[in-house]
Amino acid sequence: MEDIPLMPVVYIHRLAELMAEEGLDADSVLRESGISPNLFRRPDSLVTLRQALSLATRYMGLSSHPLPALRFGQRMDLITHGLLGHVYCWRGDFRGLIESIAAYLQVRLPMLTFTICEGRGYFGVKIAGTGGSTRFRDFLEQATLGSLHALCSPVARNIMIHCRHDFFSDPGAARQLLQTELNSDHDCTELRFYANAQLNTSLPPGDPLTAATQDPFEEPAFVVRLRNELLSHQQGRDCAENIASALGMSVRTLRRRLAEFSLNFNSMRADVRMQVAMRYLTTTHISIDRIATLVGYSDQAAFTRAFRQWKGETPAAIRQQRARHLHVVTGSAPDTGHDAPDA
Repeated sequence: MEDIPLMPVVYIHRLAELMAEEGLDADSVLRESGISPNLFRRPDSLVTLRQALSLATRYMGLSSHPLPALRFGQRMDLITHGLLGHVYCWRGDFRGLIESIAAYLQVRLPMLTFTICEGRGYFGVKIAGTGGSTRFRDFLEQATLGSLHALCSPVARNIMIHCRHDFFSDPGAARQLLQTELNSDHDCTELRFYANAQLNTSLPPGDPLTAATQDPFEEPAFVVRLRNELLSHQQGRDCAENIASALGMSVRTLRRRLAEFSLNFNSMRADVRMQVAMRYLTTTHISIDRIATLVGYSDQAAFTRAFRQWKGETPAAIRQQRARHLHVVTGSAPDTGHDAPDA
């Protein structure tokens, strides 16, 4: 089984990018692991479990980061998993979404198993590696845990991680990186989602929102729906009036619902806009000026200011970094496009 191509090359590409960012010779590490950088030119390529094991082992030995697997996992976003369309088109409840993601990843990553579990006031996903050494299984579990947490944390606040006492070499650093509660009291790796701490009971029985708020996981479900609508109403159509109408409520009700969850419409809209902008910047050659229009800004200068506030860097800097990384891991000539300079 170790020599059967199983892992999509997109995951290896993300790891190569991370190595390049750390100043490691990604090309040499890939070749020493039996992986040709030319595979990145074919997005449908797969690598073997043996190659993935060799690469992970070499990376862990070279990385200066205390938690390289967890940091790598945070890079495995919706696009890497092939889940972007599925999540943003989802119309069911939050638990159903998580169950469908776990089922999909079970097929996508056959060297792991995903099990849905539940208890009083929570449900969770258990992650277990099935191949390679203990160290490699831990690497896979930590990376997948980091990825799932990164995918879910924007919509679910009541998250807790359970793991073995020796799972992380530095539990304190793991808590700081994930910004969530971590309990080393389990014999397995588990990401738990807890129900809303308090359901809203102040609404009168006849209020149409009453039934919705009886779902103990209504908060993340509502945030998922809201983000879906924000994504669907790009190019300046993502105002509160349009989004509230799409959700079947008034702007006042929308803002009240968000306030109940300690959320803010403008900050959520900015986050969705910037996430979309990042996808355009790192996966296309669309000009920055055009990207600004696509995500709802009147001009490139306004977009650049908002992006710098969100990311700490300009859109042009992100695109240049991407071009350098592609040059390192594929040997292709850097291409920063013909964008107008950032303001």
